[in-house]
Amino acid sequence: MKILLVEPEHPKGWGKYNQYHGLLKIGAWHKKKGDAVSYTKGSDYVNLLFDTPPDIIYIASIFSYWEPYYIKAIEKYRNMFPETEIIFGGIYAINAEERVKKWEGKYGIKVMPRFPEAINEIPDVTLDGSGIASLLTSRGCPNNCSYCSVRKIYEGGWTPRKVEDVIDEIKVQFERKVTEFCLYDDNFLFKAKEHAIPLLKKIVELRENKYFRKILFSIPSGFQASHMTPEIAGLLFKANFKGRLATGVESIDDTVRKSMGRGDWSSGEKLKQCVSYMVEAGYKARDINVFFICGLPYQTVKDMLETAVFIGNVGCYANMQRFTPIPNTVDFERCGLDVMTVDMALTENRKFVSPNAGFTGKDLSDILNFVRWQNAALRYSPVNMYNGYSEVIKTGLRMAVGHINKNLKEGKCG
Repeated sequence: MKILLVEPEHPKGWGKYNQYHGLLKIGAWHKKKGDAVSYTKGSDYVNLLFDTPPDIIYIASIFSYWEPYYIKAIEKYRNMFPETEIIFGGIYAINAEERVKKWEGKYGIKVMPRFPEAINEIPDVTLDGSGIASLLTSRGCPNNCSYCSVRKIYEGGWTPRKVEDVIDEIKVQFERKVTEFCLYDDNFLFKAKEHAIPLLKKIVELRENKYFRKILFSIPSGFQASHMTPEIAGLLFKANFKGRLATGVESIDDTVRKSMGRGDWSSGEKLKQCVSYMVEAGYKARDINVFFICGLPYQTVKDMLETAVFIGNVGCYANMQRFTPIPNTVDFERCGLDVMTVDMALTENRKFVSPNAGFTGKDLSDILNFVRWQNAALRYSPVNMYNGYSEVIKTGLRMAVGHINKNLKEGKCG
């Protein structure tokens, strides 16, 4: 059989760490069966390896607000190959299954949100040519945050993979010329004594072999700061987790965190403790990305700014994430949205503002501009400006505050 895997067009650059993990697993599964598999990205719809129509076309999905691009891909391939079976699946198909199911009759496709046959396959990264490998060492998350759909996607809590299987996958991908691995676990450090610590020790052991010395790891999607310990921080450093590392605080406001379904385990104090452990292990605080969310309907401009400033004061790079309502989550419903009728394109994070929020889109854009200013100072200065370190820097900051206050009084700010 001839199989075509389609990564739909994206409206903007997605970043080097991102990969259609599930689509590459499906490709591996079909190749194991002896099928011919081709992979196409973006708008390059005619770059096919086949001189005859494919037998099956898989079109994948991730973000809900990219719905127009999924439809564009479906329409394109249905017109090109009227007789070919087209299967649509992935994260968006899971989160909005009832809505997407209506496409079956409209476009003559089959909606298959999950592909369980391929769950244990190693993603075939030779298909997409990205040169990196996304890696899941566990599936799911024990938490149940109000804005997140992970528990729905994985149909339950948290399930670790066998350490030996993960190491085997790293070796297979390395033989495919991959040296950079991106962990996309939703809660990598949960039950670390049973999973992450044994795995990290195995990676350290693997890298003692010169053949594997140059493998590099990132955790771009983040880990839970409250799980960090001195032992884990040291193992991460020794295992060469020196690509992009991220964690999250989301908000330092106790009331807001409670509304999110997050407790003291994601407090600012837990973040500070995590950063201190990582600095002691050899990391620099400025190299740690800290996610925080802005735009939830029950947030305020004050609590969002306080969180940004807190992250900067800890010495970390603040990574502001504007809220995107995900279908079938608590916060999607809090925004008063109907999954069957909403224009998904308008839920994109740069556009969406909850109709019952106490802030505006400009407020959120201004918070982002503040965060960029704060991060620029952190990125280009050898010291954390919030701490001062020298009388010269402290004097400069006092001068800056004086000029800002003067401009505010004269009405020059705004």
